[in-house]
Amino acid sequence: MNSTMLLLQSISQNIALFCCALFAGGSAYISLVEDPAIAEGGAELSSTYRLIAHPRPAIVQGGFAALGSLAGLVHGWAGGSIWSGIGGIILALSALMHLLVITPKTRKLAGMAEQDDPTLALAAFKHLAHLHAGVSMASLLALAIFILRT
Repeated sequence: MNSTMLLLQSISQNIALFCCALFAGGSAYISLVEDPAIAEGGAELSSTYRLIAHPRPAIVQGGFAALGSLAGLVHGWAGGSIWSGIGGIILALSALMHLLVITPKTRKLAGMAEQDDPTLALAAFKHLAHLHAGVSMASLLALAIFILRT
């Protein structure tokens, strides 16, 4: 193997691991800390959450997932590691789930009018928390693959 391919393999492996760790850490924080705290606060806190739902962290987190999945696929190709490719695909599916399912639901929750039923908002938030948990599990699986198999 030539030195350029080894360099590409090393750089892509490190980028995949770094980006996946940031995405998985953010997802785990949301699932383990933020969502339970808001759900414990009840309808009033979920109503407040609607006002401060933030798209910027979702964009940054999605960027890390996209870059990490691309780097995982490149590492799988450059290094001949099927596990890196699988980790990249799992991370890409997590990013797509976040982008196509969670982000629109978060915007819908944030767009609910103040006079809407707060219990309806709490139910929608709990559904969103379950989706966050699924993305967290998938991203932690990808991180475990990147750590243990590459």
